[in-house]
Amino acid sequence: MRQEYKIIWIEDEPDEIDVHIKLVEDVVTSRCLKLVGADKIYTSIKSFEKEILEKYSAEDFSDFDLILVDFNLSHSKLNGKDLIKIIREKGIFTDILFYSGNIEELKKSLMPAELDGVVFSDNSREEFIRKFTYIIEKQINLKMRISSIRGYLMDSTSDFDFIIKNYTISFFENLDEVDQKKVIYQIKNFIGEQNENEQSKFKDVNKKTGINLIKAAMDSQEYVMSVRNKFYIFSLIYSLINKKELKFVEESTNNYDKNIIKPRNKLAHAKLLYGQRYKNHIKISKTIADLNCNCDNCREKYTKEECDDIRKNIYETYNYLDEIYKTLK
Repeated sequence: MRQEYKIIWIEDEPDEIDVHIKLVEDVVTSRCLKLVGADKIYTSIKSFEKEILEKYSAEDFSDFDLILVDFNLSHSKLNGKDLIKIIREKGIFTDILFYSGNIEELKKSLMPAELDGVVFSDNSREEFIRKFTYIIEKQINLKMRISSIRGYLMDSTSDFDFIIKNYTISFFENLDEVDQKKVIYQIKNFIGEQNENEQSKFKDVNKKTGINLIKAAMDSQEYVMSVRNKFYIFSLIYSLINKKELKFVEESTNNYDKNIIKPRNKLAHAKLLYGQRYKNHIKISKTIADLNCNCDNCREKYTKEECDDIRKNIYETYNYLDEIYKTLK
């Protein structure tokens, strides 16, 4: 699943629920997601009708995780009930949180098809946040299949590879000549250690110097320089710019290896057919729950808690790289 969480909040009196938006943002953040455009998610019913509902197709709404709708839309002939009916008739099945002071009567007035994917809340802050939390937990659990968490991790590590490579190349040139030599020495060391029996595969990289060596090494295949070692070089450059000790480089590299690289390697080889069993343990599985067998020979175990940890580590790595960029740009 992606890291962002995107909401449309249809509310004609946003000043009345300013406190709610901070609570909503806290719930989203605590689930290791980022609320997209937290300061711009309100839209009036008129704006929603003209700028979104008329222009967006049902497919476009797949970008949104939740629609929040107030029943009392004071600046329109439509009320919230009418709006839900229109949304569902357009084939838009995004989850909806519908809040009002008279929920039971509204439930009775909606048709079964209009009720699908709609959660109701009264206007109290506590109930509203409880129902919002229920929705986001449900969405996370539905997406928490091994194929989804694997795809999320693979996509994120691809992002991290790209960011780390570009930061390394960009910030290498900010180093003085002495520190550049330290980085180049370490790269040549890594390449030599990793490939002492495969000289022909990396000899062209090792011939390069200066920034050209940096670019070639960071763009190289795993057999030339490992992802772990690339992250080490990235951390080394950061530490040299910010006068940090070598201990920082070792610790940050070990954390990245433990939290990102090793889970990626493990999930990359997980089998994904449907719950078949082999010699009394699950060889092939569909969901995370299927992997929780007790067989000593089964190495494909990932609990929901471990998947939550993966999501948290991805979230924290994005934030870590963002903070580094702010200090180095």
